[in-house]
Amino acid sequence: MTSPHGRPGPDAPSGHAPGPAAADGRPTAGGLDPAVVDRPGVPGPVVGPPVDAATAGGSAEGDGSGPAQGSDEGGGIGAVWDGVLDHLDRWQRRWVPTAFVTAVIRKFSHDRAGQQAALVAYYGFFSVFPLLLAFVSILGFVLEGDPELKDRIQEAALDEIPLGNLTTDIETLTGSTFVVVAGLLAALWAGTAAAQAAQNAMNDVWTVPMVERPNIVFRRLRALGTMVAVGGGIVLSTAVGEILASLSLPGGARVLAFAANWLVNAIVFLLAYQLLVDLPLRWRHVAIGAAVGAVGYQLLQRLGRLYVENLVGSERINDFYGSLAGVIGLLTWLHLLAQLAIFCAEVNVVAVRRLWPRSITGRHLTAADRRAFRDTAAIHQLVKGAEVHLVLPGEDPGPEHGEDPGPEHGEDPGPEHGPEPGPGDDPDHRG
Repeated sequence: MTSPHGRPGPDAPSGHAPGPAAADGRPTAGGLDPAVVDRPGVPGPVVGPPVDAATAGGSAEGDGSGPAQGSDEGGGIGAVWDGVLDHLDRWQRRWVPTAFVTAVIRKFSHDRAGQQAALVAYYGFFSVFPLLLAFVSILGFVLEGDPELKDRIQEAALDEIPLGNLTTDIETLTGSTFVVVAGLLAALWAGTAAAQAAQNAMNDVWTVPMVERPNIVFRRLRALGTMVAVGGGIVLSTAVGEILASLSLPGGARVLAFAANWLVNAIVFLLAYQLLVDLPLRWRHVAIGAAVGAVGYQLLQRLGRLYVENLVGSERINDFYGSLAGVIGLLTWLHLLAQLAIFCAEVNVVAVRRLWPRSITGRHLTAADRRAFRDTAAIHQLVKGAEVHLVLPGEDPGPEHGEDPGPEHGEDPGPEHGPEPGPGDDPDHRG
């Protein structure tokens, strides 16, 4: 039995063992939340017709250990290379660590995450300066009576991003209350471009169908909330660092400072992953990626400082590149940060939906391969009620996929389906 969304219902036969039932009676994969794994409009873990292991290139358990699909039977260097890759493929699927990492890398590649990260970095570059303007202005209003503390927090916060020689012209907004408020709103609105690009990337990672994504107003509001959360996290991280630095802790206590900064950064990643995805995710669904991302962010901060100190501050680099040295460094850093955030989001998806082991050659499709491919295809659902079908090697497309059913009952057949007009039906026929 098939659901209205094109997925097998609870009583449909499947080539995979059903998982424990959810509260509404639907089977889930490994007891996972149906809202994340088997949401309406997106194929869940148990999708498609039952596949015979002998024709699908996998064993009965769907581990992809059966005969290869599309492999060359002849000899030659190509066959030898295919054999080496098949051996490596079987080896990586046997071990959970290698299978998990391979699955994350495969999904990262299939989601075109590198291009998404480049887009986030591009918009991020043009969003940094309006956001810095808003940050410096708000900080100046809040700490107007303590300019020394304001300068310390501002300097520490700007050190979070490798701006180099690009921070010399950032000043507080001045003027009447209306002008200042309007300037802050304009700066925040301009700064939402990067958050919107990140939101689109995260929705692609979690395979949210296009029809289920919010309109431009809600996207802007969600992006604004993300910026407030991330900006607040940066300020909190800066405050924690300033407090710990003022205590003059011994060398052994630096581990405590690192752990405190890691905790703050992990909370920022948790909030960002929750706000950027148009799905009802739980905190545990994004915890692993947030923990890994917090460590990676601290390493990127150190890398940015090294770049600013050793390259941007170098006279030879400044003589050759001038102010472009800071631009190149900032763009590179933002691109690495975007790739880190998306990669850690892929870690969350693979862990929650159990999308491993995966085939690295495509000749031994596993059950996880089929689920991942159907989830990716479901992104292109553009109209409510529409169905997106994907037929993989070894599957019978069926009459609803392989044949044109013709016009629906009562529908105008049009020129493609209607009969050819005869001489008596054509008013322009000259006989």
